[in-house]
Amino acid sequence: MIAAALFLTALVQGPQVVEVIDPEAQEVSIQAIIPTPGLTNRDFTTATTLVDALPREVEGYSRRDVLSVTGGMPLRAELGPDHIRVSMIVPAENWRSGLSLLETLVRRPRYTAESLQSANDSLARRAPDYWTLAIRPREREKRQTTLRDLNELHERLFRPDTIVLGIGGRLSPGQAAEEWHKRTESWRPARTLPPLADGPESLVTAGEQGVDTIELGGAPFGARDAALPTRILAAFALGAGKASSVFRVARQKLGWSYRQEAILYPVPSGWQPRVLVTMRSVGDAATRAETLRSALLEDVRGWSEAERRRALGMAEGVLLRDVDFDPLYVTASGPAGHQLEGRTFLNTYWRFKTGEAWNASALLDRMRSVTLADLKEAAQQGLATGTIRILKG
Repeated sequence: MIAAALFLTALVQGPQVVEVIDPEAQEVSIQAIIPTPGLTNRDFTTATTLVDALPREVEGYSRRDVLSVTGGMPLRAELGPDHIRVSMIVPAENWRSGLSLLETLVRRPRYTAESLQSANDSLARRAPDYWTLAIRPREREKRQTTLRDLNELHERLFRPDTIVLGIGGRLSPGQAAEEWHKRTESWRPARTLPPLADGPESLVTAGEQGVDTIELGGAPFGARDAALPTRILAAFALGAGKASSVFRVARQKLGWSYRQEAILYPVPSGWQPRVLVTMRSVGDAATRAETLRSALLEDVRGWSEAERRRALGMAEGVLLRDVDFDPLYVTASGPAGHQLEGRTFLNTYWRFKTGEAWNASALLDRMRSVTLADLKEAAQQGLATGTIRILKG
């Protein structure tokens, strides 16, 4: 997660703006993060439709107008673990027009019967694969979303005081923040009522045919937990690379898994450590889950300085050298990525989530101070006290 670029976070009174200055970039990434605290089952169903419908029509813009601003690139919206992300890539000279387009999307959405029908049709055609279901096993309600649903949820979530704007590219520091504040200073959102509680999350009960997923989910912890560097390093030690514990145990020792990872996953209250192992469907997955937990705990108890150094090496490769195996699953589909769009998102998301500027080098320095004893304790806590979830194929 590095580039030959200067990262700058700009915060002034009003909406938060995070600028990622990259003098070599040929394009500008513009993104808005909208918090989604505690979506009810009805909200979740509406939100999945909203992110599909939102970019389809823009108030005051024809399709040709939009493509002119973006240089032919599509507008995108997605429902993340704890947020909605609205984003676009524009030619560097079009960044002001891009901000204007984004403001229209988040402030004056245009949901129509046609865009709603297209979104519902698109969702009906989708069949998530086994890994997508493993990451997010939450189920949509079996009902049709209405235009009223979309507009009410949009009005409740999209607010100038909670949106965090991220913009990355060849920019002058402070320029984009000033522009965004000018455009949004008159935005006065209406008062809205909170949603009615409707019970625990509705989760899918079956996955892709022929594939079982075993999840060992640790207890969630706060977004600004002082032990976050230790917990991130524990995820690297448990599940990053072929020498990690999860690979060693689930793939090599037990010979079970197709894919296996240890990740930190955002939840509204903070983060949750998760171990995910996918395998060919078998009869008694519950017994396998307990076997997997016991074997992983035994492996962690045997960690030495070699495992700690390996985890630090993997962390350094990911954070500073654009290596894969990032355990921070901060987007709808996984890690943020290393290109301008991913770096802009991670800088913006980190401010939104932790209240701090993203600083990969400083985070790595804090990881280097983690002792072997603390590393083992963090990994063991997540494995021993967590819950088991099985998604049968």
